[in-house]
Amino acid sequence: MKKSKGFTLIELMIVVMIIGILAAIAIPKYKDITIKAKATTIIADTRVILTAAQLYLADNGQYPPDDWWGVIPEGLEPYLPGDFSFARHEEWNISYSFDNMRYPREYRSYARRVGMWVSISVWTKDQDLLNAIMEVAPDYMTPRQAYAGRRRVSAVLEPYSN
Repeated sequence: MKKSKGFTLIELMIVVMIIGILAAIAIPKYKDITIKAKATTIIADTRVILTAAQLYLADNGQYPPDDWWGVIPEGLEPYLPGDFSFARHEEWNISYSFDNMRYPREYRSYARRVGMWVSISVWTKDQDLLNAIMEVAPDYMTPRQAYAGRRRVSAVLEPYSN
């Protein structure tokens, strides 16, 4: 009898099936890890904004003025790193805003509705990313009212109080 060299069709099918099962397990895990890495980067960015806002407060006696998402508030730029942008991660479809309901005028009704006077917000349409941000930093970022088809989570610097 002649001994055959190589693998049988059954052996090859089993190997392909095992590779398929491993890929089915690994790909979702990779997606979760990627989203959590983005969330961690975003949280680090909000802490950079927080530090800049606190330095501004120390120098000027008040937080910087409110501005739209993706726009650095007037006067805050010197306190941020040179290449920092509030539209920093456009490929992720996120942007930041500094929300100040006290300056230049008081928006008491809006502040009461959203529960804050001053905050740093992350705006996006990606709910999975927002969920990951809240999972990574549950005591730091909380969901807030949003508009224009976007969603946001905010780090509240000064909660609303009468």
